[in-house]
Amino acid sequence: MSILNKNNITVKITGGAIFSAISIGLAVSLAPILPRMPGWGIAFIDPVSIIWVLCFLIFGLLSGLICAFSGFAALFYVDPFIPWGPLFKLTATLPLIILPYALLKYFKNQDSQPLGLRFERLSVYSLFTIPALIIRCVIMGVVNIFFFIFILGEAAITAVGGLPTILLIAMAINAEQSIWDLYIPWLLTYPTKIYKIYKLW
Repeated sequence: MSILNKNNITVKITGGAIFSAISIGLAVSLAPILPRMPGWGIAFIDPVSIIWVLCFLIFGLLSGLICAFSGFAALFYVDPFIPWGPLFKLTATLPLIILPYALLKYFKNQDSQPLGLRFERLSVYSLFTIPALIIRCVIMGVVNIFFFIFILGEAAITAVGGLPTILLIAMAINAEQSIWDLYIPWLLTYPTKIYKIYKLW
């Protein structure tokens, strides 16, 4: 029997560690040069979390969380907006991993197929990930409102254009990033047959 099976905890931990290293390398290369909103720090696109979601889709929940939290810790050494940048990145990405998995478990079929195989159909994947995208946008909209009120202050709120503008921009950027975070990993996992070959969860 191959060691690459869905019940092998060593494979899941190793997968999480390997993808953590990839995400850390990406963070070191890109974090200092990512295009960001001036005075705010929010990045227009941040591919680091693509690796976190990719790890989840290939290896499952445990590996995805190992990768996300390891990558989050590494961002404290390279992100120019610590601690807020790493905290926001983790807060934004966890719903994209945890909520689809929770929904998949709740609505799972009563057969012996691997759980992750249901994500192979793009329609099913979208059905389980769109709620996560919406929740991410709401959470990060509220988080950014509090960030401006309690951290950046009144002058920054006025400079950006007021709280409604902050909410709109934060939700729009998080919606855009969620599309990259969710669908690039899907394209790399399912059409390439990586999931179907190994079926690790």
